[in-house]
Amino acid sequence: MLMCYWRWERLQLTKNFKTTEFRSRDYPVILIDTELLKVLQGIRDAFGKPVNINSGFRSQNHNTDVGGSYNSAHLMGKAADISIPNVPARQIAQVASALYGKKIAIGLHEKENYVHIDVLYSGNWYIEKLSNKVVNFND
Repeated sequence: MLMCYWRWERLQLTKNFKTTEFRSRDYPVILIDTELLKVLQGIRDAFGKPVNINSGFRSQNHNTDVGGSYNSAHLMGKAADISIPNVPARQIAQVASALYGKKIAIGLHEKENYVHIDVLYSGNWYIEKLSNKVVNFND
């Protein structure tokens, strides 16, 4: 289910995530999918460490400014780019894959050390930009 919040609302959404972590820098509302929250909380619980939301919901302008795709799951509150201090992006992606398999989409961005997680394009796996390069986490 998709939830809508005002940008200035500071609400606790899960045990470890708040609305303010997901807001777009230039838009008055925040869209957040509850399934995405469950996935992110599951990843956080698995690591036992804080998960940084580098990018959550994005307005169209924000998405364009950061070079996001025109049909980005961020526009619908169904994606987040995450990192965990001192944890390589590949390890985050591997754990997310083990926990959720093809129920989620994973974008592995090793150079920038973050992972794109989304619940819109489930079953898709990407390396770096959304380039349809399949990631094999068994390597």
